[in-house]
Amino acid sequence: MENPGPAEILRAVQKDNIFLEKFHRDVQEVAENLLGQRSSLQWRKWIKSLSIGSYYALTNLSGAQTLGEEYAGLLQVDESLRSTPTRQLMAATIILHICGRNILEKVLKKFSDYMSAESRSEGTSKHGQDDQRVVTMMSTSVAKLGDAVRLCVPFLIRLHLVIFYLHGKFYHVSKRLFGIHYILVRKWFANQNENSVRNLKYLRLMSVINLALTAIHDVVVFVSSQSLRKKNVKQEIEGPSKIDQSRKCSLCLDVRNNSSTTPCGHLFCWECIMDWLQTKEECPICRTQVTCSRIVPLQNHV
Repeated sequence: MENPGPAEILRAVQKDNIFLEKFHRDVQEVAENLLGQRSSLQWRKWIKSLSIGSYYALTNLSGAQTLGEEYAGLLQVDESLRSTPTRQLMAATIILHICGRNILEKVLKKFSDYMSAESRSEGTSKHGQDDQRVVTMMSTSVAKLGDAVRLCVPFLIRLHLVIFYLHGKFYHVSKRLFGIHYILVRKWFANQNENSVRNLKYLRLMSVINLALTAIHDVVVFVSSQSLRKKNVKQEIEGPSKIDQSRKCSLCLDVRNNSSTTPCGHLFCWECIMDWLQTKEECPICRTQVTCSRIVPLQNHV
């Protein structure tokens, strides 16, 4: 038994992603037929998690290889490198892989909301309404810290991916945390030729460049979000106002976040319209044919 190289692991991941994407489309289509388009869109994240969970439950959790692992000749083993992971360890790895990021973000958001509520409550009880502005600014500082931590999560995931390209052991964060390794059980897909080695070097270089550009982009997004937060805090201090119907997203029925437009001129949240186009390449309102590449994000749009 040998340790696989990055090429084998990447090929297995790519194959799994292809099968998962097709499986998710089928499940989403069934959900649309049962629940309707609007309800299925509202539950899209849960449907996607259910699709991924079902795929890994039918493969790894049942003691079998995934289709990608079988294609690349890989087998999962525990830290001893002598036995396959237990069912409990595999279940924990699958749950962390599917829900880990969402759980972390929800915990951080709950903590930020809790600290903000505590700051407001303390300020009102001790200092009266006159100091509400100061208390609001304190709660904003706590929220800013939460935003910074949440912004670091995708950056750390990309950093983990760069480490994989450099060392070629753990592609998924969940496998690194639980110590699940791969061994090569079939050598027909060997990455020993010069072209694959050279391409892997280019991929490593591009991943490092992408990480640097992503870090710069995240900083810009963070600064912009804090500017918007200050504006919202000012509106909160001056008094609540009714939400303009023109600022609502027709898909999530909430205020648009990262407004984006289709070629036909309709506005949606960036995430909402992208998720919609994963299942149907048409405008949700006028049914004009639209692809993801035709969506234009709007800057400084009110």
